[in-house]
Amino acid sequence: MKRLLITLVISAAIVHFAQAGDFTYLTFRSVDGKEISFSVSQLKITFSNGQLVAENSETNQTISLSDLNKMYFTNSAVTNIEEDQPIADEAGVEVFTTAGVNMGRFSSLSQAKQALSMGVYIVKQSDKTYKIAIK
Repeated sequence: MKRLLITLVISAAIVHFAQAGDFTYLTFRSVDGKEISFSVSQLKITFSNGQLVAENSETNQTISLSDLNKMYFTNSAVTNIEEDQPIADEAGVEVFTTAGVNMGRFSSLSQAKQALSMGVYIVKQSDKTYKIAIK
């Protein structure tokens, strides 16, 4: 019963806010403060065994309902990217566009910068994520 009520409330909120404006992202905030945003284009949300599963054409994410603190619509994506942190050039990196498209794995940041065209990218190195701009 509780799960059905939560599902109905969330569904009603999604329909209400989606009709209230042209929002481009739905952001989920966990109880530890981490946030993740999803493009609302082709967004599908399902509930199963105490889990919220959000998926769209780019990615999917499973979030425990007990860890979910807040969800809201916005026109800008939350990235949880650390700023002003040095990236070790000798370690391998994985690069994504800001839309989430995987541009590949590179043996070093220097190699990635040479291979990428001008733009802003998300770089993952071990357990850290950074934003870089190629000019």
